[in-house]
Amino acid sequence: MAEEANITEGTQSSQATRREGAEDSSAAAATTGSTLKQKMIRSQSRTGTISEALGRRNFLFALVWIAIIALGVIGEQIKTRWEYASVEGKNKKTQDLNTSEQTEEMTASGLKYVDIKIGAGERPLAGDLCLVQYTLTLEDGTQVISSRDRGQKALAFQLGASAARPDVIPLGLDEGISTMRQGGKRRLIIPPDLGFGDRPRFFSSITVEPNSTLIYEVELVKTSIAPS
Repeated sequence: MAEEANITEGTQSSQATRREGAEDSSAAAATTGSTLKQKMIRSQSRTGTISEALGRRNFLFALVWIAIIALGVIGEQIKTRWEYASVEGKNKKTQDLNTSEQTEEMTASGLKYVDIKIGAGERPLAGDLCLVQYTLTLEDGTQVISSRDRGQKALAFQLGASAARPDVIPLGLDEGISTMRQGGKRRLIIPPDLGFGDRPRFFSSITVEPNSTLIYEVELVKTSIAPS
């Protein structure tokens, strides 16, 4: 009986020990799981913090670029307005000539011109960009084209371009502009050999017949150095 009692006690003790071990294992597993969960939460928190930081950095970077672009646009607008005001200021100093003062001159090439207004600005050099308001008529008074008409623009060309494109920029127009000053206004009487020559020139509403004398009334609005 004593032996059976010892066996029973040993069995119960062994079972208790196993239960305690299982409980310890469960507790350890629970602790490990909790620790891993906390690490994951901290990791996610760090990831979120990094993402937020990167998001803020990208946002600030975008704001900086927008500010730079805005400053560039504003700077160009200020520069354009300053240049326009400068041109307008010089052009206001021009000298209008009375009819009695408007005398016809002729160059060695046969180009005739009459100054209507003497400019106060710079005189263009070969290769400079010229912005010109113009009206082209024929000897009988027929208007061919005018930059001041609706839908038309001022003529912008590089002084000396007539050598390559006389069908677009007549030689006489190029020569007549070359001796003007910015802000000046002049009437050019261009003979056929300095105009479109012996070929017809087609415009949207009229055809200039071969060997026509061209009459340009031009105003040199602006002259500037061509970009290299």
